[in-house]
Amino acid sequence: MRASLSTVIMTVIATNILLILLALCLRKMKWLIRIGYKMLAVFALFAVLRFLLPVEFSFTVTKRLPQYLSLVITVCRYPFFMIGEWEASLWNLFLIVWGMGVIVGIGRFIFDYWRTSHQIVLYGKELTDKKLYRELLESICTEQKKSNCFRVIEMPGLKAPILFGVFSPRILLPDQIKVSETDLYYILKHEVVHHFHHDILLKALVRLVTLIYWWDPFCILLNKQMDIILEMHVDDTVTVEDGRPTAEYMECLIRTGTDALERYAGYKEYSVGVLTKETSDLHKRVKLMSEKKPESRTATNILVAAAAISVYLFSYVYIWEPYNVDCLGFSVEAIQAEESGFVPMADNSYFIDLGDGSYNLYYCGEFLMTVDSLDYYDKAIPIYTEDSFPY
Repeated sequence: MRASLSTVIMTVIATNILLILLALCLRKMKWLIRIGYKMLAVFALFAVLRFLLPVEFSFTVTKRLPQYLSLVITVCRYPFFMIGEWEASLWNLFLIVWGMGVIVGIGRFIFDYWRTSHQIVLYGKELTDKKLYRELLESICTEQKKSNCFRVIEMPGLKAPILFGVFSPRILLPDQIKVSETDLYYILKHEVVHHFHHDILLKALVRLVTLIYWWDPFCILLNKQMDIILEMHVDDTVTVEDGRPTAEYMECLIRTGTDALERYAGYKEYSVGVLTKETSDLHKRVKLMSEKKPESRTATNILVAAAAISVYLFSYVYIWEPYNVDCLGFSVEAIQAEESGFVPMADNSYFIDLGDGSYNLYYCGEFLMTVDSLDYYDKAIPIYTEDSFPY
């Protein structure tokens, strides 16, 4: 496996295509109802996987970029000056800025999580031992066939219920919350289901990916899309498993969200809750629950899955590299060979003249690449034709 500027570019292109397709499906209610949130999660899954593996494999086929795009990459790789043995190219400078941004982003994420935990300890009011909360949690966990490991804490300034914590889950409620017992049941069940779905861990993984690729604006879209998919998953679980009418759960969401969406305050970077930040997302969730689902989604789901898999695999099978651009006094191919750990010299390499101005470069008897110019290569490297090849 090898990582380079070209593999990063291919990663960003492939993931952004998947995220755009996902955004289009979430935007159109007809498509959302027809496809279903579970298949849309496939797009998000492949986008995350592609972000995590920005590499080139041995089976990858190299394609050539047009000359004008090759020139851009050539300039990005060109070492404008040296600092000791380090080459100060635009690509290397970008790697430094990229790394610094990742460190700062992850550091802020950890600090915010610690600060929130500290605020819960300082300002939270324990409600776990109150009879109503204890009985409802026991009933809900029994339905889920899980043990009750939850604490319920009232937090000042919070406008919507959320779940916080992975190993020690805490359900945070707005201070002096006034809801009916039915609404409280659904609020608690919603957060309990989030925990048993491991949604905080899933959201943390997506957040880690978006912190790594902080410079890609589509990562903001990925965070938002993952939020609504997780909420739709919980909505489906609550309404399918519950014997009570779906209308009661939808009414609970609407009542809970009426005030909270206007004055939103929550720890959304590392928690999951009843509501997402956008009013339109709540409307989509309610409409998705109320609309009649198609009897069969098999053909549609196959097409959706095939599209996601095709984009994902295609991005690994093919990768685009620049042509040799005689610009600024260096060869792109020579740099690619050096990045790969191959340094062609007379004692380990030779060229085969293809007769059309291009040459096949062989390194240690193995084909390495096709080049369009022999400039900047060792002049002592032998050049053969198909007829004069001695081996």
